[in-house]
Amino acid sequence: MDMDNRTLIQVPLDLWEDLKSKISALTSLPPEQQNPLKDTIDEIDSFGQGTTTRTAAAKSGHQAKKGVDYIVKGIQESIIKREEDFSELTLNLKTVKGCTEDITNLKTAIRNQEKRTILYAAQMGEVCQRLKVLCKNKTALVALELGKTHSEFSCGHVRFLIQLYDFCNKYNEFLQCGLSLHFVKGNFPNIRIACGKIWGPRT
Repeated sequence: MDMDNRTLIQVPLDLWEDLKSKISALTSLPPEQQNPLKDTIDEIDSFGQGTTTRTAAAKSGHQAKKGVDYIVKGIQESIIKREEDFSELTLNLKTVKGCTEDITNLKTAIRNQEKRTILYAAQMGEVCQRLKVLCKNKTALVALELGKTHSEFSCGHVRFLIQLYDFCNKYNEFLQCGLSLHFVKGNFPNIRIACGKIWGPRT
C-alpha cells in the first residue's frame, strides 16, 4: 500500500491504545514469527504516527486562536509595571569589528538588566541590519561573522532580530514589553497580531 498517498483518518484514543498494545504483543514474538507480520506492524505504526501528528496539529491551531488574547494581556501587564527610563546603548555601526563589539555590549546589557531585553534585542537587530550592508547584503555572512564569537547567531536568529528591529520601529511601545526574548521569538506572528489589537494596525 502506498503510505504517502493514502488519506489518514482520526482514530479514537481508546482504539489507538488498543492498536499499540497489539503492536507490543506482536513485537514480543520470536523473530521467526515476527517476519511475516512485519509489514503489518510497520503500517499500523506509521498510521498511528500520522494520526497523532494530525491530532496535535489540530490542537495547536485551536490553541493559537486563544494565544493572541493571552499575549495581549501579557504585553499590557508587563508594560504597565514599567515606569523607569529605557535608554538605548550607543552603537558603533561603522565597521564589522565595531558591530561585533556592539553585539557583545548588548548581550552584557541584557544579562545585567533583563527588564530591557526587548529594547536591547531590537538594537541587536539594528546592528545585524547594518552588518548585512557591510557583508554584501547576505544574512549568511552576518551569521558567519557573529558566529565567531557568539554561537547562537544562526541565519534564523539574525533574521528574527532584524524583523524585531523593524517591528519595534512601528510599535515603539513594544520596546518596554517585559516578555522574554525566547517567548517573543517563539510567538512572533501572534505578537504582531496582539500589538495590532492593542495599538491599532500600523504600516
